[in-house]
Amino acid sequence: MKWFSALLIFFCFNPPGANSSLRFPELADRFFKDSNQGIVVEQERERVAQEYDLALGSFFDPVLRASYFNEFRGYYTNQRSDISLLQRTSLWGTQVLVGYKTGRGLFPLYEGYRETQDRGEVRFGLEIPLLRNGFIDPLRGNLRKGEFAENLSRAQEKAQKLELLRQLGARYWDWYTNGKRLIVAEELLKLSVDRQDKIKIRVERGDIAKIEQFEGDRIVLQRRATRALQERNFIKAKLDLEAFIKGPDQGLSMKLDLSEVPQYSHPDSTTLSPLQAEDTREIENDHPESQRQDILVKQAEIDQRLARNQFLPKLDLSLNVSKDMGTPVPSLNPAQSEAGVSFEFPIPSRAAQARKAQANSVLIRQEAQLDLVRIRIRNQIEEARNALNLSMDRMSIADRELDLARTLVQMENKRFLNGDSNLITLNIREQNLAEAEIRRFESYAEYRRSWNDFRVSRGELEWKE
Repeated sequence: MKWFSALLIFFCFNPPGANSSLRFPELADRFFKDSNQGIVVEQERERVAQEYDLALGSFFDPVLRASYFNEFRGYYTNQRSDISLLQRTSLWGTQVLVGYKTGRGLFPLYEGYRETQDRGEVRFGLEIPLLRNGFIDPLRGNLRKGEFAENLSRAQEKAQKLELLRQLGARYWDWYTNGKRLIVAEELLKLSVDRQDKIKIRVERGDIAKIEQFEGDRIVLQRRATRALQERNFIKAKLDLEAFIKGPDQGLSMKLDLSEVPQYSHPDSTTLSPLQAEDTREIENDHPESQRQDILVKQAEIDQRLARNQFLPKLDLSLNVSKDMGTPVPSLNPAQSEAGVSFEFPIPSRAAQARKAQANSVLIRQEAQLDLVRIRIRNQIEEARNALNLSMDRMSIADRELDLARTLVQMENKRFLNGDSNLITLNIREQNLAEAEIRRFESYAEYRRSWNDFRVSRGELEWKE
C-alpha cells in the first residue's frame, strides 16, 4: 500500500517542513542583538556605568562660596565681601582653600581682622585630617566603592543575559516540540484520509466489511480533533515565543510559522556518556552572580572601615597664609601665616557606635549571602547535570521504542493485508508509532534544553551547537 510506505518514510526520514532552519543559535544571536530585552540589558549597563562615572566625578567637585555684607547704620559703617574656592583632594583627605576678600570702612577693635587694604586680601590654606577622615572619609569611601561599579554592572548584565538565555531556550524548545507534534498530527490525518478513499473502494467491491469503512471514518474524525488540539498548542507556544523575543515595543521580528520548525540531526544516544560530578569551586567564584555578591561584600568592607574611622576623634591640622595688597594700613600686617590644630570628640560617641554596628551587620549579612549564592550555584549545576544525564537516558529509550513501533506497524500491516487483522488494531499500531516519534522529538528537545540550562548554570553565555 502506498499509504503505508509513506508512513514509514515519514517516521524514518524527514518530516514535512523540516527543510526550514530557524535554529536556536540563529535565534539567540538575533535575540541578544536586536530584541528589546537584549537591548534594554545593554542600555541598563551603560546607564549604570554612566551614573557611577558622574557620581565619582562629583565627589571632588570644587565648591565656590561668596558673601557680601553692608553695615550702614550705627557708628561703624563698612562693606565686606568674600569669595573662596574649596577643593577636596584624595590625598589623606586634605582640603585646599584659596580666597579673596575686601573690607572697607570703620570696624570695632574686636573685628579688626575684617579690614583689608584697598586692593583686598588673598589667602591660601590647607586643612589636613590626622585621625577621623584621614585614612578614609565618606567621599573617598564612596569613590572606592564606585571603582567596583563597572565590574558590578558587567556582572549584573551577564547574570541578566544568562536568565534571558534560559527563558529563551525553554520557549524555543517548547515551540519546536509543539511544531513537531502538529506535523505528526497532520501527516497522520493525511494518511488516514488517503487510506479511507481506498477502503471505500474495497467496501464497494465487497473485499471487506462495511464496518471497516465506519471505523475509518471514526479514525479520520479522531485525527482531525487531534490535529486541531495540536494546532492550538502550537499557536500558543508560537505566541509565547513571539512575545518574549519582541517585547512591548518594536523589537525582533522573525517568522515562527510551522514551516520554520527545523530538523536537527539527533545524536546517537548509544555514544553519549553521562556527565560526571566535578569540583565546581572555580566555577562558583567565576559565576556572575557570585562576582556580583563578592563586590557587594567588598563594598560592605569599605563601609565597615569607614565606620571604624568615624569612631576616632577629629584631629585636624590647618595651615593658612594671607597677604594684603594695596595702600598699607598701619593696623594691618602685609602678610600673615598661621598654623593650628583643632580637636573634636563627642562624648559619648553613640552615633559612631551605631554606624559601626550597622556596618558590621551589613558585612555579616553580605558574607552570608555570598555563601548562599555559591551553594545555590553548586546545586543548580548539579541539578542541571542530573537533568542532562536523564535526558540522555530518555533519548536512548525513545530511540529503542521507535524502532519497535516501526517493526510492529510493519508486521501489523502485513496481517491486515492478509486479512488476519482489522483497521482498529492497525490504527492503534499507527497511533503508537506516532506517539513514539513524538516522544523522540520531545526527548531531543529536552536534551537540548538541558544542555542550555547546564551551560547557564555554569555561567556560560554560550548557545552555539
